[in-house]
Amino acid sequence: HAWSYGLDGAFKNAPNQRNVPGFDKTRFCLPEVRIEECGGFIWANADPDAPALRDQAPGFDEALRRFLPDIDEAAFFEGWTESLPVNWKVQVDNGLDSYHFSTSGPAHRQLVASFKDLKRENHDHWLISWGAAGDPNNGAYTFDPSDQRQDMDGFTLAWLYPDTLLVAMPMGRVIMMYVMAP
Repeated sequence: HAWSYGLDGAFKNAPNQRNVPGFDKTRFCLPEVRIEECGGFIWANADPDAPALRDQAPGFDEALRRFLPDIDEAAFFEGWTESLPVNWKVQVDNGLDSYHFSTSGPAHRQLVASFKDLKRENHDHWLISWGAAGDPNNGAYTFDPSDQRQDMDGFTLAWLYPDTLLVAMPMGRVIMMYVMAP
């Protein structure tokens, strides 16, 4: 408790450190973490030998910016952590496969049915699905269609393998990020 570090990760102070014989504060620095910007998000990678995210997922940054043109103006709104008693792949399946839509609730069925011309691009380590907003009175939410900017204001789902899902609902100007962990 109460250990302090500088912004560079260097150890600064800890209670009782002077009473520990041979205490070497250079041995207690925080490890370096690589930071990257991609798609308007800041990503941290604890593996210094891992390839850069842009090299692992070429085109991901450009695709997010194409469908979410306001992404650089996005601000963090709310976050939470939730544990579900399921295999983490359940969320992956729900995000990628549409077979379950027909058995979901009526508002969800109406919402999905309202998306027009849903398209999908698959890449080696990521995919993106999108479609025009569709019916402005779809049962799940409403929006003003006169404010729509074609594909950019439709439904967007981006999956960055293996564990990150981004979802933007039409006209909501809200991006939801789900990070799954086994």
